[in-house]
Amino acid sequence: MTEEIFWRGYLINALKPLGRFKNYALLGLLWWLWHIPFGHNLDPLGLFVMIVGGSFLIAKFVEATKSFLTTAGIHSIMNIGSNTNWTKTFLIDLAIIFVTMFLIDKIWKQKINEIEKHYS
Repeated sequence: MTEEIFWRGYLINALKPLGRFKNYALLGLLWWLWHIPFGHNLDPLGLFVMIVGGSFLIAKFVEATKSFLTTAGIHSIMNIGSNTNWTKTFLIDLAIIFVTMFLIDKIWKQKINEIEKHYS
């Protein structure tokens, strides 16, 4: 949760002047550097792709939901899923992550739209 408050709650907004792609890329690079000590069981390129790619996904998700709280949940699910090798179990975890992201995104957007229509 604390990690997401900084990365998605503060830093993503502080880097907005860079534009979306540069913002997400710089955030991903910094997030990768932050995670290097924790990625000892992955090859360096795999860790880089996973962290930077995950950063882009999470950044898009926080943008869509307008909440870093939902991304904290997704980050937790990713942490659980990433603590295993590329096995059948990991692929099932990955599928659960994407289905959960999709459902939260749809439900959250629907609620935001309902609230915005109510106050318009």
